[in-house]
Amino acid sequence: MLEHVLLLTIWAISACGAPSPSGLGGRFHIDQVHNRNARRNGPVEYAFAHAKYHAPIPKGLSKTMAAIKKVNINAGNATGEVPSWPQELDIEYLSPIMVGEPAQMVWMNLDTGSSDTWMYASTTGEGHKGDQKFYAPEVSKTSTHVPNTSWWIEYGDGTYASGDVWKDTLSIGDVEIKNMTIQTALMASVAMVTDVNMSGLAGLCPNHPSTVMPSQPTLLEKLEPVLDEFVFAADLRYQDTGRFRFGHVPKSDYEGEIHWARMNKTSKFWQFDINSVHVGGTNILLQSTWSFIADTGTTLMLLPMDLTKMYYDQVPGAEYNEWYDSYTFPCNETKNLPSWDFQIAGLNGTVPGHYIAYTNVTEKLCYGGIQPWSAETYGFGILGDVFLKAVYAVFDVQNKTVGFANKKVRA
Repeated sequence: MLEHVLLLTIWAISACGAPSPSGLGGRFHIDQVHNRNARRNGPVEYAFAHAKYHAPIPKGLSKTMAAIKKVNINAGNATGEVPSWPQELDIEYLSPIMVGEPAQMVWMNLDTGSSDTWMYASTTGEGHKGDQKFYAPEVSKTSTHVPNTSWWIEYGDGTYASGDVWKDTLSIGDVEIKNMTIQTALMASVAMVTDVNMSGLAGLCPNHPSTVMPSQPTLLEKLEPVLDEFVFAADLRYQDTGRFRFGHVPKSDYEGEIHWARMNKTSKFWQFDINSVHVGGTNILLQSTWSFIADTGTTLMLLPMDLTKMYYDQVPGAEYNEWYDSYTFPCNETKNLPSWDFQIAGLNGTVPGHYIAYTNVTEKLCYGGIQPWSAETYGFGILGDVFLKAVYAVFDVQNKTVGFANKKVRA
């Protein structure tokens, strides 16, 4: 699944403590804890986003990815709170979730850009899983196999996972979801297997059906009768503890008011419009309507070319690098990067410049957290974690709206 999983070594996080349940029925939150030992790889994240949305990977980036793969192959020898450990620095967030009776803990990636809930299992074939914690349905007293049902996920870069389907109890903190659809992997590509921490993925996409055939209820559909309010929020943080909250959105989590944007009626994703964009420190302002999706499973901000170019035109020495098919800039400009200011449904918000300084690609060359995307072709741009760390994002499933509020951000 995740292209960056193939290329970057993921280390188990042993310093973090166990989750401590607390809270009220029908609402819970999942904390996120920053992994300071992990690494970033901008081109890998950019390629993964293309693969996830079945977009052709640009020629230069494709060659770069092939070279990186070759190097790695040759070197390859309701109620409760649960901590979540991000992998690869700020890139991937894992949450411990319990499955079955007696409870088995698995580490899941919460993804608002997907609807599948799948995990490695005892039935996963040899060579198709690594040392991840996995689900063993045969030892659960509450598991039931769903006959004549299967699933298959394939990404644009050729990575895949597939398998069969079970029903079992899924527990997050003290919240129990009975007869949850559990997609167990019988096969998975090498790119997934090399992620030594991730047990699977929990999809939170609203209108996109899962890949299970015949169709089965998704995680959001099963959460609806359990939650006090059919809503969840993502409070991601820059190099700091963040949080997913389900069932309730307290005012203490954010500043001011939540501004609500109506979801695109025909979209399968959390899609909404941005009304204006301004690059900090300049008088350049574009007023138009751009459509975006909020995706916790994508790292970068992927913008239409006009917005991307407008930003990097304000960064001395920044250029479009044909080797990566991406924008890079001199690392000595990192502390001077302008902010990316926006307006959504009347909310004026800011992504600080240092959030956009994503990572080094060489000693002197840095990779930007804003990159171009063919929004005209795909109908939307993608606002991933670089953007979401700067806002409080609320996903209202019941009312089909996405809300944004300001919050204190890390300087």
